[in-house]
Amino acid sequence: MATDIRSGLMADDYRNRVYQAQLQNHHEGVIREMQDDHAEEIRKIAARHDSVKKELEEAYTVQISQAAEEMDSKISNIRQEHEMRVEREKRNLDQEFEKIRHASSERVAQYKKNSEAQLDSLRKQYQASTETLNAKAKKTRPTT
Repeated sequence: MATDIRSGLMADDYRNRVYQAQLQNHHEGVIREMQDDHAEEIRKIAARHDSVKKELEEAYTVQISQAAEEMDSKISNIRQEHEMRVEREKRNLDQEFEKIRHASSERVAQYKKNSEAQLDSLRKQYQASTETLNAKAKKTRPTT
């Protein structure tokens, strides 16, 4: 009976060791599966993170490009407005210059006309005085 008990204990001990080995193998498999799942989940999260990061970078790049294009457009508009203003000022100054030149030309022409009239008047006076002097000279000169 002692051998029966002993063999029963050994069988129980063997079964416990087998059961313990099975449990350990099962738990190691579960742990491996959990580690694999965890690694896969981390990979997916990292991929999603990279994707979101890339999308954000592209979005910022697009926003920066749009802002740069808007600034270029504004600068171009301002440049065109300034060029138009400069051209308008040039035209206005040219017109004013032409008015002044025309007025000066008219003034010079008027002065010239007045000068010629004065010269004509002086010539006539000179001629009249010459004729008067000649007439007086003839009167005062004895006729021979």
